[in-house]
Amino acid sequence: MARIHDLPEELLEQVLQFLKEISLSKEFWAAIQTCRAWHRVGLGVHKDLHLSLTAVLESASRRRNVNYEGPDTAINLTTNLIAPHLRSPSQLYVSELRSLTVHILHARIAGQSASANEDLLTSLTDVFKTTRKLEMLSLKFADDGWDFPHNDVPAVPGSTLARLIGMLPLTVNSLEIDTAGVDVPPLPDLISEDDHLCTQISRILPRLRHLRLRVGHICSELISSARERQLRPCPCEEGCECCAGPNRALCALTRSWNLKTLTIWLSPRPGDECCPFKGTLRALDRLSPTHGTTTTIISQNDGRYTLSEVTRGYFHPAFTWKRETYDPVYQAYEVRGHIFEPFALPPHKHSGCTEHALLTSGRQRSFQLGEDAFPKTPFPYVAAWMLEGHARWAQNTHRGRRYPASDCNDTPSFSCLVPGCRHACQTLNELRGHHIYEHESHLVLGQWNGGVVPCPSVGCDRVGSRGFAREEDLEKHLLEHHVRPCTLAMEKKVVNVSVQEVVDVQV
Repeated sequence: MARIHDLPEELLEQVLQFLKEISLSKEFWAAIQTCRAWHRVGLGVHKDLHLSLTAVLESASRRRNVNYEGPDTAINLTTNLIAPHLRSPSQLYVSELRSLTVHILHARIAGQSASANEDLLTSLTDVFKTTRKLEMLSLKFADDGWDFPHNDVPAVPGSTLARLIGMLPLTVNSLEIDTAGVDVPPLPDLISEDDHLCTQISRILPRLRHLRLRVGHICSELISSARERQLRPCPCEEGCECCAGPNRALCALTRSWNLKTLTIWLSPRPGDECCPFKGTLRALDRLSPTHGTTTTIISQNDGRYTLSEVTRGYFHPAFTWKRETYDPVYQAYEVRGHIFEPFALPPHKHSGCTEHALLTSGRQRSFQLGEDAFPKTPFPYVAAWMLEGHARWAQNTHRGRRYPASDCNDTPSFSCLVPGCRHACQTLNELRGHHIYEHESHLVLGQWNGGVVPCPSVGCDRVGSRGFAREEDLEKHLLEHHVRPCTLAMEKKVVNVSVQEVVDVQV
C-alpha cells in the first residue's frame, strides 16, 4: 500500500479538496502545513483563500462620554490584532489572501487574556501592504455587547474607519463595515474629507460589487461628492423624476457603478439627523430595478433607551428594525422586539462592585419575526438576515468568515452562529427550528442549565455547554471582563489583610 506522501499530485489534490469541503479554514490550513508538497498543492486547491480574525479593541475614552468627533477630539484605540493572530499563517498565505474578516470585541465581552497594545490602523495597514489579491473585507463588531445592553464601551472614532477605507488595496471590491452604530460621528463642517467615512467610501463606490454599512453616521456624501453632483448631468433628455432637485446627478452616477447589493442601516443617535439623507435614499431605491443594484435600507428606533446606567427599570421596553421601501410595488416590513430582565438573577447581583453590577445586570433582547408572537429569537443576526434578504452577508461559523450571500453557491448559507455549533441550514425557517430544538438554553439566558451557568456578560461566548459548573470559575472569568479595578475583590483583600493583622496581634 502506497503512503500518502507517495501519492501522485492529482490524487493528493483530490484528497485535499475533500478535506477543504468538510473542515474549517483554520483546520484546512493546519493540514496543508504538514509538508512543502501539501502546502504547495493545498494553496492551489484553496483558490479562495480567506482568513477570519478576532481583535480586541480598548480605549480609555468611553462611548457614553463622547457624542461627536471634532478636530481636537483625542481617542486612542489599542488592539491585539497583530499578536498573535497573523503570525500563524505563512507569508505566502497572507500575500495570496482573497477575503479577510475581522470580528471586533472589547474586554467586557472578550476578557483580558490577550493584552491590547497595538494601533488598529497601523495593524490593518500592515496587512494591506502584504496582501496583493485581497477582494473582500469585513469589519464586524459583535452583535451583542456594543450597542446593547449599555454604551459603556470603547469610543471608536469615525475618522479611524475613514482612514482605513483610504488605505484599502485597489483590488477590494466587496466591503462590510458594521460597527453596530456605535462609532463616534463627526461634527458637521469641522472634519476634513479624508477623515469623513462617507466621503472616503464614495471614492471607491465605482469599483465595489457589494457594500454593507451599519455605522453611526451616514450622510448624502456617501452617494456622491459635491463636485460629482455638479459635473455629472442626468443622461435623460428632459431629466427624470428621480433626478429632480439635489439628486439630479444620481442617475448618471449610479450608472457608473458595478454594485450588485447595497445595504444601509440607519442608526439615528441623539442629535444625529439622518432625515436629509432619506431623500437621496428614496431616489436611489427607485433607481435600483433599472440599474441592477439591489438596495436595502433598514432603519432602527432602538437608540433612545438609556443603557449607560446600572439602575434598573429605566429603559425603552420595545423597539423595531424596519426595512424601508419607497417603491409602491414592494411592501415594507419590520422586526419587532422588546427588552426584558433575565428570569434568573446571576451571581453577585447586589454586590458593591460597579463592574460586577454592570456585567451581571445585563438585560436581554427578544426579536419577533413576522406577525405571530411566537416563536421569538434572541439572536440579532437572525433578525438582520430576515430583513436583508438576498442582500445579506452570510457567515459560516461563530467568529467565522463573512461573505455576500448572493455570491455563494448552492451550499447551505444559513449557518448557526452559536459558539461551538457548525450546523448550516438551507432556509431561515430551518435555522430557527434548529435554534429551538438544539439550543433551547440560549433562548433563556441567565438560567441554570444542567448545572452549567453562562457568563452573564451579554456578548460573551461562554454560554450553553461552554458555561461554568463552579461559582469560583465564573467569578474568575468575570474578573477578566473588568476594565476597571474590582471593588469587590479589593474589599475581599482588605478583609483578608485585616484578619491577618488581628491574627498577628493575637500572636
